[in-house]
Amino acid sequence: YPNGGDGGGDAVVGSTGATATATTQLALTAGVPTLAKTQSVLAPDGSARAIPGAIVTYRLVASFPGATRGVVIDDPVPTGTAYVPGSLRLDDAVLSDASNDDAGSATTTAIRVALGDVATAGSRSIQFSVKIQ
Repeated sequence: YPNGGDGGGDAVVGSTGATATATTQLALTAGVPTLAKTQSVLAPDGSARAIPGAIVTYRLVASFPGATRGVVIDDPVPTGTAYVPGSLRLDDAVLSDASNDDAGSATTTAIRVALGDVATAGSRSIQFSVKIQ
C-alpha cells in the first residue's frame, strides 16, 4: 500500500517482521526483555493475500529473562486497517476492549496491554486482529 504506512512510508502486509513498542521499567540482574511480532493473513477467499477485507492477526511475544517492573505493551493499528473488536487476547484469554475492565484496552488507533510487574523469567503472548480496508 503506497504511502499507507506510518510517516507516509509504504505499508507492506505479508510474512515479514514488524515493529511494536514496549514501555517498561527494568529491574533485571541479567539480560534484556525482548518483543517479537508475527502476523498471519486470511483473505475472504481463504488465501493468505493481503487484500481489502482480509483479516491480519498479529501475535506479540514478550520474553523476560527475570523480574521486570511496570510492563506496558502498546502496538498501533496500522494505517489502512481497522481493529477487529473483541479480538484482543493475553495468553489466549480474551481481554475486553475497554480500558478499565482488565489488563487490555483497544481503540481504533492502538492496543495496550498492561502486564504490570513480571516477577520471574518467562513470556507472555498478546494477539489481536485488524481488517484491511
